[in-house]
Amino acid sequence: MGCTGVVTASPKRADDTELDGTGLPIDWSYGAGTEYYVKVTDFPGQPFNKNVTPKLPGPFGICATVSGVLGCLFGQVVD
Repeated sequence: MGCTGVVTASPKRADDTELDGTGLPIDWSYGAGTEYYVKVTDFPGQPFNKNVTPKLPGPFGICATVSGVLGCLFGQVVD
């Protein structure tokens, strides 16, 4: 509680270097109940990043799909 984190879904090549990402669609999704535990907001100027601010202790899940590749962050807000 009391801090804001950033989750990123930057597209990468097979060798783990970042792609530019310009023009690539991104689809964000959230686990059931996530909105009770965290507030997810846009990161200015970066469609592949989101700010994550805790609201209540509990579990959350944030997923992103870029070019058919799904990646997820599952976390726990602690007091």
